[in-house]
Amino acid sequence: GFCGTNMLVGLLDTGFSLEHSALQHVDVIAQHDFVNDDANAADEIGQDDIGEDEHGSIVLGVIAGNAPGNLMGVAYRASYLLAKTEKVRHNGNEFERLIEEDWWIQGLEWAEAMGADIISSSLGYADWYRFENLDGKTSKLTIAANLAVEKGLTVVVAAGNRGEQPLLDLGLGGRINVPADGFDVLAIGAVDRDG
Repeated sequence: GFCGTNMLVGLLDTGFSLEHSALQHVDVIAQHDFVNDDANAADEIGQDDIGEDEHGSIVLGVIAGNAPGNLMGVAYRASYLLAKTEKVRHNGNEFERLIEEDWWIQGLEWAEAMGADIISSSLGYADWYRFENLDGKTSKLTIAANLAVEKGLTVVVAAGNRGEQPLLDLGLGGRINVPADGFDVLAIGAVDRDG
């Protein structure tokens, strides 16, 4: 019986297309593109590479999708705030820059000011951090996530996709991303059937 009724979820991701039939019912209260600073979180011709909003749309489908017999999201009756805070590519080249942390924080602050109950973000950053920086208090992204929790938000973030990428210089098998190192965020990860 828990399907998100009366909850306001803020999603921070790569953008969101609501064109798929499983997403056409989604109750979107507001959306904002912090990358391009406008009110459309979907791909726009001339400012986004095609497919930028794919990851965010998939995440939204997992959470809010409603296509009985095919896909039922875990919170399909919630209301949503959609914040585009990530740029995947620019003119076909991978885009991974520190500015994305600023966009994420802007999206977090916006969603909190709009009254979000929960923040969910399947994004994280690791390229400019070393293992010793993953201490829950170094990254400005992690600091912002911790502050949001202190303000009463539930912040759910991806642990990251670095588990199989060893830190050879430190002899470690893998690591999380920021802001998953936050003290009070819910860092969600997965393993395969073999653990």
